[in-house]
Amino acid sequence: GATGLEQTAIGVHLNTQAQAGPLAPLAPMAGLRGLPDKVRSDLNTRAEKIARRYEAMGRRGVKDGTLAIDDLQAAARAGAGLFAWIPKWRRDNDPLAARRLGDEVTRLYVRGLAA
Repeated sequence: GATGLEQTAIGVHLNTQAQAGPLAPLAPMAGLRGLPDKVRSDLNTRAEKIARRYEAMGRRGVKDGTLAIDDLQAAARAGAGLFAWIPKWRRDNDPLAARRLGDEVTRLYVRGLAA
């Protein structure tokens, strides 16, 4: 994306599609604390890296005037929470295709952020 808003919209759309697919890479994991320390640490590190990327997109959008965000960390965390719950409520036989779901989630999420 050319702007922070475009980058955010693309990221939200792609993450929504990924969560609506069969692998759901960010699905909430029960028993995360029961994993070996190294595995848990690696998963937390990856999640933090993703959050930092969204924060960077947000900073870019605030700087270029395309996003109006007061708390970038909170906005990034809200997005992560949004993605993580898609596998919980979406069913395999859901008539809404992953791409269409991405359209709707992006529209909902980004409208609240656009300047």
